[in-house]
Amino acid sequence: MNGLDWRQKMKFAVKAMGMIKDVQTVGAESIYTADEAAHRLRHCKTIKNQGQKELCETMGAKFITTGPINYMTFKGKRAFYNMCSTQRTVDSCRKNCDLTMKFFSAPTESDCSKLQDDWQSECAKFARGDISFNMPTAEDEQLIKDNRRAVR
Repeated sequence: MNGLDWRQKMKFAVKAMGMIKDVQTVGAESIYTADEAAHRLRHCKTIKNQGQKELCETMGAKFITTGPINYMTFKGKRAFYNMCSTQRTVDSCRKNCDLTMKFFSAPTESDCSKLQDDWQSECAKFARGDISFNMPTAEDEQLIKDNRRAVR
């Protein structure tokens, strides 16, 4: 970072702020089962400092909502895709993103009744196939880049 000029540092800062916003959106727009939440917070148990351990568990509890089924809303999937596209150059992150998208696959209509009221209609549309989230292909991304270039 020391060798970068202020423009490059600002680009990194803007990218980091965008990723933080996306992480918060994914956390707010996703529900995990209790087992999955415990699995995602397992690293907190390895921390030796009691204060840091409590902070890890507290922050994890804020970001990880539990419920009877796993579900991610359309808004959460879009934010998750944005987060993954930033990290796509790292192999382990790309694999994690692929697995997470499979983990949050389409629910069944009976699952939708277990969600909070404002998510049930969207969930039912996902289950019926009325709406779906497909990650953009390489061609789609090229069209987006070309459009941005034309707008500039």
